Amino acid sequence: GGGGGGGGGGVAGGANGGAGGADDSQAFFKIPRTPREIWFSSHRLTGIGMLGMGIYQIQSGLNLFARNFNVESMTVWYWVYVTLFGSGLISLKLWIRYEEYKARRGMETLSASPNGSDPQDTDALPVQFDAR
Repeated sequence: GGGGGGGGGGVAGGANGGAGGADDSQAFFKIPRTPREIWFSSHRLTGIGMLGMGIYQIQSGLNLFARNFNVESMTVWYWVYVTLFGSGLISLKLWIRYEEYKARRGMETLSASPNGSDPQDTDALPVQFDAR
């Protein structure tokens, strides 16, 4: 039976990283070893394949429409749209990875300092509460 609650969307590594778990999660392509990883990889591959088929279907539909109704094809503008949209998604993904990298680097700096906080880090100000 299936089970596995909680946790959700962890891609690689996870809490039970094991030997080299952090390094394995940073790899560009990781060979799936567990049934969950195999399902995740096949699901991702299926999704990418369907997305590619959908993009092709729209492009061929625009060409058929232009040919059948004797109008100018809009496929050039469609590919401009697809390129801009894809560039935006890739840029967003790179920005997210960069922010995660900065956060990990900041956590390593905090854990390496003797008192747990870096005095030169202007984002981490000590909080004082009034006892009234």
